[in-house]
Amino acid sequence: SLLSCHPAGIGRHTALNIPECVSEEARSLLEQLLQYNPMERLGAGVGGVDDIKSHPFFASVDWPK
Repeated sequence: SLLSCHPAGIGRHTALNIPECVSEEARSLLEQLLQYNPMERLGAGVGGVDDIKSHPFFASVDWPK
């Protein structure tokens, strides 16, 4: 469980341990989506969901208009 992994809780400086087998695009997406401050997360800005959809991880996705 999350509590057993981080018994002291999760804060701004909690390290995100992503396995080396995860692609750079996926790593970048996870790091941006899992920002501690909700206002700093990908998709929280003016661009909203379009910012998420334009992330390099989704480069091969043909999003419906």
